[in-house]
Amino acid sequence: MGRESVDMDGSPSGNEIRARIGRFQQLLSEHEVDGALMVQKMDLYYLARTDQDAHLWVPASEEPLLMVI
Repeated sequence: MGRESVDMDGSPSGNEIRARIGRFQQLLSEHEVDGALMVQKMDLYYLARTDQDAHLWVPASEEPLLMVI
C-alpha cells in the first residue's frame, strides 16, 4: 500500500476518500454483500471525512449516501 494523499490541513484528500470507498465497495462485492451502513464516528471520518452526526450508506456498486441527522 502506498502513502495516503492528504490535503494541506493533513486530512485525507477527496481522491483518497474515493479510493477508500472504491476498495470498500470491492470487498462488499467480493463477499456478495449489497451494502453497509456506517454509523461509528471513526468509520464516518475514514470513509466520508466528516465528524457530523450522520449515517453513511455504502452500496456495493452505486454512489454512497451520507445522511446527516
